[in-house]
Amino acid sequence: MPIYIRLSQLIFKKSIVEQKFPGGVEKLKAMYKYDPAKHSIVSVGSYPTGEFFEDSDLISFTAMNSDELDLSGIVDHFQLVTNEEDAIISSTDFVILERYGGRMWDCDWLKDNTLFIWDVAASAEAVKELKRRCAMTIDEWTENPSLSAVIF
Repeated sequence: MPIYIRLSQLIFKKSIVEQKFPGGVEKLKAMYKYDPAKHSIVSVGSYPTGEFFEDSDLISFTAMNSDELDLSGIVDHFQLVTNEEDAIISSTDFVILERYGGRMWDCDWLKDNTLFIWDVAASAEAVKELKRRCAMTIDEWTENPSLSAVIF
């Protein structure tokens, strides 16, 4: 299934995480699980930061703003390119996406349409469901509790 785009997201392809990150996807989830005592992601007002969303191919961690995503725990495990100030400017292993700014760099394994993200290798059924959800009205979304939980 497609993943609804939040304000800022750190997105990984699960198969890459399983190959490169010690402990795989489950360890990554634990590392990014929001903990108010540790502020492992960020605490900004009432915005639901520190959440993660996933489908069979992707996992996404959220924040209010992209500069609030804590990348310190991943820099030693994934491929990345930095500039002279050590800011990450590219990676083939993950991508940061902002709802109103788009992707911070190109990513050949991810597709998006301003509402959802999905893996380029997503099944035909998943793409069909994506198109169905994109065509729905807000009333249809709110009338279906299982779908409205995805975006509200």
